[in-house]
Amino acid sequence: MRRRKPERFPPRQDRRAPFICDEQTHAEVRERARDTIAVSFTDIERKLGDGREYAALSGYSIADPMLLVLYRWGLRIDMPMQTGYPAWTALARRILSRPAVQRALNSEGLEFHV
Repeated sequence: MRRRKPERFPPRQDRRAPFICDEQTHAEVRERARDTIAVSFTDIERKLGDGREYAALSGYSIADPMLLVLYRWGLRIDMPMQTGYPAWTALARRILSRPAVQRALNSEGLEFHV
């Protein structure tokens, strides 16, 4: 017999707010999360803005595809990625120009343009 995991939270009605049970706090949590994301994205932009070509000074690394994922998430939540984070946008374009990255995106059925 298959054991069923106990539910920690009630079934989700709003996929945008999966971690908060009290619907009255969704807006506040969403706003604070955006603020936290903006601070983190600004820090990433500051670090990339020193003229480096990739996240690691030594060149392309595992950090770059992860930064591409975060960049895409920023676009999905309507962060001003192109205007607010120009160094990160340039990095995203360099990463997207790599054939292996294009193959990975294609294999996952993802389209991503910067």
